[in-house]
Amino acid sequence: TVIPYLGSMQKLSPPRPLISKSGRYGGTYAHTDIAFEFAAWIFPESKLYIIKDYQRLKKDEANRLAIGWDAKRELSKINYRFIQMR
Repeated sequence: TVIPYLGSMQKLSPPRPLISKSGRYGGTYAHTDIAFEFAAWIFPESKLYIIKDYQRLKKDEANRLAIGWDAKRELSKINYRFIQMR
């Protein structure tokens, strides 16, 4: 399952999905999709943890962005009232 996935990733994505560096501070670095798929292949129970954690992160991100959007909306409303008062 991982090997065909790697082949399709290399065809679809212009940047290299796997990078291997030797020497000091070297190692093998993989695209996040490949890392998740590899972890799910080695430890099938980890797939559930990965999915749940990803959903939690996306929910937190949406909450942070919603707060920023609301603040910008309030600032726009205040600026509009200020311009109308002139």
